[in-house]
Amino acid sequence: MTDLIESMLMLFWAGYMLLHVYLLRAPVNEKIDETDPLQGEPLCTTPATK
Repeated sequence: MTDLIESMLMLFWAGYMLLHVYLLRAPVNEKIDETDPLQGEPLCTTPATK
């Protein structure tokens, strides 16, 4: 029974580490356009004044 638990723990930690390696190697979107509003955020426009 302990062999089963040890193998499950090893698989868990191996998957955990592989996930971190995958996330660290993912391309980073460094170009951030700050003029675009966030998703769901309404545009802030002021009414025209005379």
